[in-house]
Amino acid sequence: MTLDVVQEIRFDSAFMFRYSVREGTSAARLVDDIPEPEKIRRLTELIKLQKTISCEKNQEEIGQSRAVLIDGTSRRDRAVLKGKTEGNKTLLFKAGPEYIGTIQNITVTAADSWTLHGELTG
Repeated sequence: MTLDVVQEIRFDSAFMFRYSVREGTSAARLVDDIPEPEKIRRLTELIKLQKTISCEKNQEEIGQSRAVLIDGTSRRDRAVLKGKTEGNKTLLFKAGPEYIGTIQNITVTAADSWTLHGELTG
């Protein structure tokens, strides 16, 4: 049922974790009868579905101009800046450090499941 709901809602992204007992909750009093390998299998299937949906949704961003708050550099390449769109998506683009701390219009040129890539809009 979870997979059906995720497919129907089509979240931009999601944080997903296997079930674990949370002390003090009603569920903590229930018997956890799901074996660990099954929890991991279910989580893997859910992550795979969400990754596909995220990629499809991010592909729709290509060609769009987005206002981006530039908050630093990429962890992998200090010559690439990173920021967040108004929709809280991470966007990477090449530019100088003088743009850090500013809001810039960036045109999305490529996308994967987790990140948008772009260029400063003229």
